[in-house]
Amino acid sequence: FAAMSSEEVSRAIRALYGTDARHQMEANQYLMSFADTQGAWEVCRELVLTSDASQIRFFGANVLHSKVRKEWQTLPEENRAAACGVLRELVLDSMRKEQSGALLVTRRLALALGAAAAQQASAVADFVSTALGLGARDQGAQGALVAFALLCALPDEMEQLAPLTGSGAGATPRPSAPDVMPYLSSVVQLVEHWLAGSGAGGAAEEAPADVRKAALACLRTWTALAPDAMSL
Repeated sequence: FAAMSSEEVSRAIRALYGTDARHQMEANQYLMSFADTQGAWEVCRELVLTSDASQIRFFGANVLHSKVRKEWQTLPEENRAAACGVLRELVLDSMRKEQSGALLVTRRLALALGAAAAQQASAVADFVSTALGLGARDQGAQGALVAFALLCALPDEMEQLAPLTGSGAGATPRPSAPDVMPYLSSVVQLVEHWLAGSGAGGAAEEAPADVRKAALACLRTWTALAPDAMSL
C-alpha cells in the first residue's frame, strides 16, 4: 500500500458500491487495509480535491476524519499545523463544490478539522476564527451552515475523544471546556445574528430554516459545555 494511487483507490471505491458481491467484499477488505496506511493521508486529500464523484470524496473525507481521531497524537508536532491548514482548505474547497444538498462531504471534513482542534488546545483559536469567518453575512447561508457545522464539531469531538488521553513525548495538551468558553460570546453573537435574520445585502430577512436549525443546534452544543453558560 505504500505506493497506492488515488486512481487505484477510486476504482476500489467504485467496486465497493457496485453490484458484484465478490468484488464488493474484496474492495472492502482492500480499503480497510488501505485506510491504515501512512500514504492514505495524501491519497485521501487527492480524492477529496480531484474526484467528481461524491461517494469517492466522502470516502476520502471519512478516512481523514478517522485518521485524525486515531493518529493525530502520533504526527510530528511540526506537521500538525500544516495538517490543520490542509483540512481547512479541504473544507473550503468542498463547500464550494457542494452548492446545494446536505453538504455530506463538507460536514465530514468539518468533523475531521474539529477532531484535530479537539486534540490540540493551541489550534482552538484558529479553528473558531475560521468558523466565525464563514458565518459572516457576506458568506451567505451556505457559509453559515458550514460555520455551524464546524462549531458543533469541536465540542462534539471533545466529548468523543475525552476518554482518550495523549501519551508519549509528542502528545499535546487537549482543550477542555475552560479553553473554549472564552469564545462562547462570539458564538452566541453569530447565532443571534442568524436567528434575528440578516440578508446578504444587509436587509433584515428571515434566515433559511436549515440555517436557523443549525444555529440552535450550535447554541445547545456550546452552552452544554458549562451548566451556567446561559447566564453569561
